[in-house]
Amino acid sequence: MGKAAQRGLHLHVRYELEFYLGRHPGIEDELTPPEPVQDDPGRWSDEDRERHGIQHLPSSLGEQAAALDASPRVREALGDALLGSFLATRRSDAAWAADRPLDETIAAHRWRY
Repeated sequence: MGKAAQRGLHLHVRYELEFYLGRHPGIEDELTPPEPVQDDPGRWSDEDRERHGIQHLPSSLGEQAAALDASPRVREALGDALLGSFLATRRSDAAWAADRPLDETIAAHRWRY
């Protein structure tokens, strides 16, 4: 799971997902991880990223919620109730922060989660 996505998750949800997603598929299916990337793929062309199977991670709360909601693996790992509750909270946070400056949003959420 990418760093941007990790920052947007409650710790218990994050750990549950990392455990589940690391096993299904992954360890149990004996998948081989791809070769490490030593360059900054953010500077690559879209074609180079596509060739290496690298995608941009969601960068906003709204994009992160949409990506989680669209993932059948995440839904299977968390179940509808926990995922729905988590997404409702994140969407509410995103709507609240939409027109506020970043420093105000950070100050308001710093110790909340």
